[in-house]
Amino acid sequence: MDTESGAYAHALRLLTVRARSVADLRRRLHKKEYPQQQIDAAIARCSELNYINDPRTAHERTRSLMRNGKVGPRVRQQLFKEGFEEQDIETAIEDCRCEYDEREILAEVFTRRFDARKTDLHDPRQRRRVVGYLQRRGFSLNIILEHINERLRDLHADHE
Repeated sequence: MDTESGAYAHALRLLTVRARSVADLRRRLHKKEYPQQQIDAAIARCSELNYINDPRTAHERTRSLMRNGKVGPRVRQQLFKEGFEEQDIETAIEDCRCEYDEREILAEVFTRRFDARKTDLHDPRQRRRVVGYLQRRGFSLNIILEHINERLRDLHADHE
């Protein structure tokens, strides 16, 4: 294989694993020590063929992160880390807010992560652990406390 196609071939291998931002692709090619000219040519060719498209990829990654129980600041932080532009991040988050309700995502994460029989929400220590976990996933404290209070009301209603 000639040296001119080395960076392009590597870029294609990276893009077959998953969609990436231009900045992430550029960083990974640079890390493999390809010459800057080859990196620029590979990025240009991938863009020309529509293999890389930051707004589309930011939207796909946002949907994926939200499906996996991350919201708000956590999604924003992850996308920024992956090299997306702020405008693409904000647009993707705003679009996905219409598709995914934060309260529903919280309920799913809570059910998936915390066994109702083993998690005593009356215990302040366990409640702090639950709140900390959910905050690290990007949920706002207000929504977390509303959900916990709703769970506690449901528990009281079940015992009556």
